[in-house]
Amino acid sequence: MKKKYNFWKRGLSRSLVEQIEKLRPDSVEFNIQHNLYITCTIRKGNEIAHGISICSVLDEFDEKEGKNRSAGRAVRAMKTKKSSDFKRNSLKDLPPTWTLRQAFRFLQIPVYFKSQYEVVK
Repeated sequence: MKKKYNFWKRGLSRSLVEQIEKLRPDSVEFNIQHNLYITCTIRKGNEIAHGISICSVLDEFDEKEGKNRSAGRAVRAMKTKKSSDFKRNSLKDLPPTWTLRQAFRFLQIPVYFKSQYEVVK
């Protein structure tokens, strides 16, 4: 990766930065959505790996922790070449102790997997 793209390293653990650099990606991008979730996208050739971390309404938003979780999931997707960590997408799948506010906040996130891998043609 070129030097100008190294800003993605901010807030990541040293071991995670090393794992990402071993993949030799074309790009690494983070996207923070309304302090609700963070996505990490790793691109390498025609392969794309996404990782997502979702902040619970019970927790205080922590960008550093969210970036580390989403990057770890993206690295796992790129290494295993498969999607995993299915995200619950129905009210019946959520804990019964959650309020409707918590449930709707969680369900509005438009992903099916927390760790997703795809090949673009």
